Amino acid sequence: MVPTSKSKSRTRQVIGGAFLAVFGIFIVVRIGLLFKADSVESLDESQGAFVLVTTVAISGVIFAVVIGVFAVIGHRANDRRARVISERPDALVFTSDVRPGLRQALSELGSSPPLLLVFYLVRADREGVHLGWGYGKRSDYVSIPWSHITHISRVQIMAGVRPLSRIVFTIETDQGRVVLPVAVNKTGSSVYNFEGARVVEDYIARIKELSTRSS
Repeated sequence: MVPTSKSKSRTRQVIGGAFLAVFGIFIVVRIGLLFKADSVESLDESQGAFVLVTTVAISGVIFAVVIGVFAVIGHRANDRRARVISERPDALVFTSDVRPGLRQALSELGSSPPLLLVFYLVRADREGVHLGWGYGKRSDYVSIPWSHITHISRVQIMAGVRPLSRIVFTIETDQGRVVLPVAVNKTGSSVYNFEGARVVEDYIARIKELSTRSS
């Protein structure tokens, strides 16, 4: 299974914390040598062990503090994302793996959305489906004509044991019917899943094919 954004964030936290821990050890040792340069060589085995344990303990505290700070930052970011999605129950969350393809497909239709994960359904009318992204002053939308949309059948999206809520949009109009399946976890993070990515990739491929055919 492709790593989730949450696991990638944790990996960055561990790497950053490990780097700072090593850096902290270096600083502590250097400070000790600076103030006790003459007495370092005279340390016996027990004193050397004490210095080592103290250095490791201080570095461990620094490591824990750094990990805690990064965890709080990541948690608040997830809370903000989840709040945005909860405020828009029609939010569509696409997988990051297919995000560049979605950007290319929409740009071919005359729009260039930013690389954001959250899309939402603005409306569906006789002209087509109108998808938006962002919120507030940063919000914008793109119109996809019905001639560029084909039906996508439902698919069961699984991602291990992570708690998921599956969202399926079925748009019924006199011009046709389209189903947009997506999935989000409880934190609002996007789901990285091969099956889900395949469905969205098929959707993008069909849009691009119809766009090329009609031009």
